[in-house]
Amino acid sequence: MLAAFFVHDEIGWRIKNHAIGPMHRWMAQWAVALRKPSDLGWDGAGYDLPALSVRAEVVDVDIDPGDQLFATDLGGVGGRLAVRKQTASARIDRAVEVMSDGNQWIAWCGLNTEASAIAKRVDGAVNVEGSMAPEAKAAALEAFQDGAIRVLVTKPSIAGFGMNFQQASRMVFVGMSDSYEAYYQAIRRCYRFGQTEPVDVRVIVSSLERQIVDNVARKEHEASITTTELIRYSNVRKPDDNHSATRSSGRDADHTPALHNGRRSRQMLASTTRRLV
Repeated sequence: MLAAFFVHDEIGWRIKNHAIGPMHRWMAQWAVALRKPSDLGWDGAGYDLPALSVRAEVVDVDIDPGDQLFATDLGGVGGRLAVRKQTASARIDRAVEVMSDGNQWIAWCGLNTEASAIAKRVDGAVNVEGSMAPEAKAAALEAFQDGAIRVLVTKPSIAGFGMNFQQASRMVFVGMSDSYEAYYQAIRRCYRFGQTEPVDVRVIVSSLERQIVDNVARKEHEASITTTELIRYSNVRKPDDNHSATRSSGRDADHTPALHNGRRSRQMLASTTRRLV
């Protein structure tokens, strides 16, 4: 399977250029992706999201270059953590400034020191941290949903998955990790169906940490290509979808809709309990 779609060289495993289409056609036999119902032929009314603005804000920090003549490379996990600690003060200062406008914000932190400092310096901020009892965490998160808390300070690992924060439309990453999953899911707490306001996302990093931003942006681009290609080749579509009818008469006619025990698979809208059919 690897040899069919990938080549291994000094970079590692990478997909062959001529295999991009065939690989996604093969994946579309057992995987489905969509951004909204209209991608697969259903009515998309009400599922158009407002604008999303993501801005990287770079702060000037003198960084100890360590064994380098100049600080030009983050290195591995240890190097990234060392730089994050060195740049914490400048990033926190900028985050406090950004969130001083009186609106609801989420401050996504990676270090306990970042979260504690922001919670102390920002009016109306509450830090939801790992040491809290589950009941206390739930109460704080619900209070933020109700608007009783102006600024929620926490980590993506705590509140970045599964929560609905559509009542807020502003967030700041007080630094970043290399995890695209954590980044994507954190943004989607606010930027999701039901959001009515443009969403403003700030990513605060030092100039050296732009390498992390660029790495996450690369992963985001690759994930977007995969999603687009799976939508393009998908056969799990509304029966009267013209695109599906056109595709069934082409070279992919052998890609039949997914079946389970002789029946079509259930098609559900992601992150909800709504069935599409």
